[in-house]
Amino acid sequence: MADSDLNNSPSAFCDLIMKGGITSGVIYPKLIGKLAEQYRLKNIGGTSAGAIAAAGAAAAEFCRYTQKDNPNLGFDKLEELPAFLGGTPQGCDRSRLLSLFQPSPKLKPHFEVLLNTLNVKLKTLAALEIAFQMLRYFPWPALLGLAIATLLLWSMFLGLAGHSFVAFCGALAVLAGWAADTLIIRFLSKGKITDNQALLRTVGAWLLLGIAWTAVAVRLFGPLAPSFLVSILEVSSLTLETLLVGFVILLATLFFFARSLVNGLSENDFGFCSGLNADDGADPKALTNWLTDYFNEVAGLSKTERPLTFGDLWRGYRDPESTIPAEKDRAINFEVMTSAVSRKMPYRIPFMLKGTEYFFDPVEWAQLFPKPVLKQLKINGPCKIVCDPDPTKSNRTFYLLPEADKWPIVVAVRMSLSFPILLSALPLYAIDSTLKSVKEVRDYNKHNPDKKPMPLSKVWFSDGGLSSNIPLHFFDSFLPQHPTFAINLADKRPDADAGNLKSPPVSGFEKWRVFLPVGNDQGVERYWKPPTETGFAGLFEFLSSIIDSMRNWRDEIQFPYPGYRDRIVQISQLPEEGGLNLNMPTKTIEALGNAGDNAADQLINRFVSGGGWDNHRKIRLRNLLAQLDLKLDDFDVKEAAVWQTFLDQTANQAPYKMTAQEKNLADETLKALVDMAAHLQNAHPVTLAGSHAPHPFADLRITPRY
Repeated sequence: MADSDLNNSPSAFCDLIMKGGITSGVIYPKLIGKLAEQYRLKNIGGTSAGAIAAAGAAAAEFCRYTQKDNPNLGFDKLEELPAFLGGTPQGCDRSRLLSLFQPSPKLKPHFEVLLNTLNVKLKTLAALEIAFQMLRYFPWPALLGLAIATLLLWSMFLGLAGHSFVAFCGALAVLAGWAADTLIIRFLSKGKITDNQALLRTVGAWLLLGIAWTAVAVRLFGPLAPSFLVSILEVSSLTLETLLVGFVILLATLFFFARSLVNGLSENDFGFCSGLNADDGADPKALTNWLTDYFNEVAGLSKTERPLTFGDLWRGYRDPESTIPAEKDRAINFEVMTSAVSRKMPYRIPFMLKGTEYFFDPVEWAQLFPKPVLKQLKINGPCKIVCDPDPTKSNRTFYLLPEADKWPIVVAVRMSLSFPILLSALPLYAIDSTLKSVKEVRDYNKHNPDKKPMPLSKVWFSDGGLSSNIPLHFFDSFLPQHPTFAINLADKRPDADAGNLKSPPVSGFEKWRVFLPVGNDQGVERYWKPPTETGFAGLFEFLSSIIDSMRNWRDEIQFPYPGYRDRIVQISQLPEEGGLNLNMPTKTIEALGNAGDNAADQLINRFVSGGGWDNHRKIRLRNLLAQLDLKLDDFDVKEAAVWQTFLDQTANQAPYKMTAQEKNLADETLKALVDMAAHLQNAHPVTLAGSHAPHPFADLRITPRY
């Protein structure tokens, strides 16, 4: 579709919502670029990695508004992202995707331990691999344990050999043999263990080799001619002591690892990575540094210009002095989800709750955002009316977050992306009006000219996926003027179709990769993964399902409903793809990027040329009429006069006092509502909410906007 057609046709707009998943964001760039060939992107939202993609899409759309000579520049750059992230920075042995996550110096060894276990498929093997990596990166507890083990084994050998030096050599020989046995077995079996039986065989081989070497050591450094029974007892006792010492060494290493990990996470705001480079000029760049520059680059702006802001997107051009358009008139509307975990509630960014004021400490945020972002956030200067309630920190200066149009969009993305433990949480501060100390300061300030500053309370913000990982409620309306597409990510089904949509086959275009309902009878039933484990693994699986249910029920419950399921495209991933797989190889990243391309093809085929948009509009209209019929049928027309009298009596009273014009409009609205309810209840024997309405049936109700 030509760019002029995109500008002139309201139906050429679309909204886009993308699910989170840390590294799953490599799916979205090609999808966005292909959709942009058919649609203008009007409202764009997401969570976590979906927030990154949404910000990139908004920046690319901004570029289309402002770069008349090359309007597709931003989308072209966006489509190159999977290949860029799959590449390797100069002088670095890791993919650029992995290099974005740079742990704090204190947590780097811990990060390496966990990183080296990400691609282990077997849970039990993962535990063993973590133990091995802990010994590798935290050798001091192990060396101390080995010294104690040498002393213990020396005392046993001393009783056998009767000579201190020989006993010492025997102890070292046993320990060296078991260490060599462990390294050899791990080297030979790495990548070859795929089930518990293979793991059991490997452990058995390791144990037999260790026992055999212990027997050799006893023969070499023990008595020359012990009886067979004595030899068995000696080997058994040495083996048991060696295994016991090894277990104690693992416990000591685990204790040291866990204690230093907890301390390091606490110091780094509960995350391995702050997202920021220690040095602004460092290369490769860390996540937040890179995102700040990348959004400007995709938007067609210089990296040295101020960061791209919400106001830039809303206007569709850069002029901070011009009027901010109304929400419905924004050129590009970008929204993401975050979670105020201290307040146990979700937040939509830009903040939708009027009157909510948050403050930040620039010293703390200097550890989270590059200097140009902080400079933009400090545009209103320090705030003199608030303070830290801790008297030992009275010298702290707080800044009020500026109006939403002044926010760099990278701040919203980082607040949505704060995946727990991996990325540091973000501290903000607010006035807690329920506190007695706050009430006392307010009372004092009412009656005294020398105003006291209000004490602040800290609020931790973390990953938006804790509240809603695919915020389908964004951008909803009764009767939409253009489609709102949602991209869901899921695990591959065990009975998925084989084959490929391309010839020759192309990774990412497998038949099982993408599902989009093509009929109104599809997508009603949802696949669930039945429990497959028992014992401890089964308990872990059960607890994981409970956590997923608590996190995702708001999103999951909407998937099968009419008006939702036909516009949600589902992209399936293998266990080693997306999610927390930070060290995905280039081919995997390429396959995920192609999967986004595949999903865009199916959306376009369905909604542009396949009648999907007309079908969707029919569903939405039919659903709305059925909902209104059902609700108005419950309306008690006989009580209408009572409500009118109540309105007349209270309209001029506080709170929520009405003006004369508002009172007239309220009278007309109430009368129209009563007339419509009476007409539907008395004049028609049928209902629009019957068996011919779209099902499963939804519920029309007032809910908080979050």
